[in-house]
Amino acid sequence: MDTTRRKSARRRRRRRRTVAVVPSLFTLANGVCGFASIIMASRIQPAVLMTGGEGYAEAMTDLGIAGWLLVAGMVFDVLDGRMARLANAASRFGAELDSLCDVVSFGAAPAFLLLKLGPTRANPLLYKILFLAATFYVICTILRLARFNIETDVDEESHRYFKGLPSPAAAGCLASIAIMRSHLYGQHGVLDVEYLGRMVGNALPFATILLALLMVSNITYLHVVNQKIRGRHSFNHLVMLVIMVGFALLLPELSLVLGFWGFALVGPVRAGVLRWGWLPRKEPTSRYSTRDEETSPEEERDPMDELYPRPTDENC
Repeated sequence: MDTTRRKSARRRRRRRRTVAVVPSLFTLANGVCGFASIIMASRIQPAVLMTGGEGYAEAMTDLGIAGWLLVAGMVFDVLDGRMARLANAASRFGAELDSLCDVVSFGAAPAFLLLKLGPTRANPLLYKILFLAATFYVICTILRLARFNIETDVDEESHRYFKGLPSPAAAGCLASIAIMRSHLYGQHGVLDVEYLGRMVGNALPFATILLALLMVSNITYLHVVNQKIRGRHSFNHLVMLVIMVGFALLLPELSLVLGFWGFALVGPVRAGVLRWGWLPRKEPTSRYSTRDEETSPEEERDPMDELYPRPTDENC
């Protein structure tokens, strides 16, 4: 009997190791997308983007591809965790591998893309700020992922809320700018290229510093997939999702900019509004709650509890 039990346990362990290969491949695909984005961005000359000189069309094509590769990495990042949980193969190894690939795709690659989009040596002060912003962004991404590893479990319930801006969302903010610039060129050609390039390039370093600070903040962000798509919701909620999907299909580039930047800014704006008491505080209610959550009366309430139900854990 003991021999049979041991053989059964060995078969289960082998099965778990075999199934875990599939999520790991998706995780590695995420890292490959980030590396490919760096390769495409390395072909771009920043001066060409700022002035619209020779090779501008090729630079715009490379810029768009680099941005879309980061979006593809985000898709793989979502799928690997979903497949691991569906296969009951979530593990610490998968979480560590995911974080390592995220450093490449959502840390190094967006920072490198920023160096291509930002100001050139023609403006020495902004050029130095650009490098400091890119470095600060990578550091905050690493800190963000390290904090996630020690604060989050592999179970589904730990993937309901974010503590700080998720690194994929921060990367999406920068990628969406690259994609939009490439799209505008494809639609309108070289239209006020020097003005557009200078405006975007000069503003991005400061916007990137803001994104980096949001990543390491304690602001609570909602997990959109787990909270707004999974589970039961009202009919009006379904209608709004259909409208949003239709808008995204009609104007994908603009949808990325509005979606990522809106998600990044709604956290601090809402937190500030609640903290300063500009909105009446009331207990959040949900008609279609997926699970009952009890709050001890002795627990001190956080201002963000007015925005979302109290999280059971944080996610990255």
